Amino acid sequence: MQECWFSSASFSRRRPPREFAEWGRYRCSGDSLATRAVNTRGPGKTGHAERIVIHYSSMAQADVARFTVGVFQDIEWARKGLGALRQEGLPPESLSILAKESLEAAALIEQMLGAAGEVVEVAGVGRVLARGTLIGALQGSTADLPKLGIAGTMRRVGFQSHDGRIFETLTARGGVLVAIDSEPLAADSLKILHSYGGGNAAIGAWAGRV
Repeated sequence: MQECWFSSASFSRRRPPREFAEWGRYRCSGDSLATRAVNTRGPGKTGHAERIVIHYSSMAQADVARFTVGVFQDIEWARKGLGALRQEGLPPESLSILAKESLEAAALIEQMLGAAGEVVEVAGVGRVLARGTLIGALQGSTADLPKLGIAGTMRRVGFQSHDGRIFETLTARGGVLVAIDSEPLAADSLKILHSYGGGNAAIGAWAGRV
């Protein structure tokens, strides 16, 4: 079981770079209390308020790393953002990159991750170059990226389906999807993604439990 609730305070909007559409997202808090009215004095009597925890059953209970994900608008912005992440102390093995196949994408992956990217067919995007732990998490044991795409597999790493569709659309338009596999530095990573225009940048809300 996981404990979460939504409130008006948890709805936030921000303006991404001009090339990206504006969106909003809901966030889930892990240990929040809700309030309900309870009548314990019989018909027509005044009741009292009781604070309760709302439980939602998880659709998946896999122990998945917490990823922070965003999509940079092009190779150059991705290089700047990834450079800032490396300066923050994140090692190459904590980073994942996925971008449409090109010589520029290949060079970026080699430069930032120290090894060549793998060619993967992704539904809704086409042929991409990708490297990092996010790719294996999305593929799963049945190699689902060619069939389900980013939109259909992001739930495995703690994102709702609408986030997956946004990530997929931005990547298909030529964006560079970057993921950081580091729960201790998730908040710092998110700030850097925002600073360099990472579209729909967010932390996986339930670390694989959606």
